[in-house]
Amino acid sequence: MPMPLNDLSGRKFGRLTVIERHGTSSNPVMWKCRCDCGTEKPVAYKHLKYGGTVSCGCYATEFRRSAKSHGQSCKASNHRTKTYVTWEGIKQRCHNPNYHDYKSYGGRGITVCDEWRNSFETFFADMGKRPKGQTLERIDNESGYSEKNCRWATKREQASNRRNTRMITYNGKTQTMTAWAREYGLSRGVLWHRIYNMEWDLKDALERPAMKKPRHK
Repeated sequence: MPMPLNDLSGRKFGRLTVIERHGTSSNPVMWKCRCDCGTEKPVAYKHLKYGGTVSCGCYATEFRRSAKSHGQSCKASNHRTKTYVTWEGIKQRCHNPNYHDYKSYGGRGITVCDEWRNSFETFFADMGKRPKGQTLERIDNESGYSEKNCRWATKREQASNRRNTRMITYNGKTQTMTAWAREYGLSRGVLWHRIYNMEWDLKDALERPAMKKPRHK
């Protein structure tokens, strides 16, 4: 028995808003969509779901024009700046199911915000040029790529923000245990001991000063 079909009417995918089911064929399932530019076209469900189609075609046209204007990509010489490569990379791993690392990103729900996904210029305006020795990091590793959740960071900074790093939320702020220890003048070991061994209240664990070792005369 076939699985019931989810109604996509009203949902937005990139520049496309789903209007209604198109036709009756189930292979592939098609949906009638209206682009932000006003053009209507049928799009296969899988292309909407996985980001293969984000507009009626106007986005691709604008993209080709913008690639010549912002100076970050030159198709003729195959030259792309590191900032541009970063932008392409986050889209591939989040929205291309055939990408080798898709499982760790798009496969677990990580996406690129529509503003960045549809425009390199917006990404460049928000983040600026990629600094030497740094790459793009998501501050909250369970959330997607957007201006509020991203920063340029060194490998060392990113290492402290891996998915398996313990995150602590205190007074509405979430960051790594290492970052909290640094903020309150503690060692990470002391903070770990207070929280997980001594089972202190989080306020005391963070705010109670560490005892200084007595000096030997």
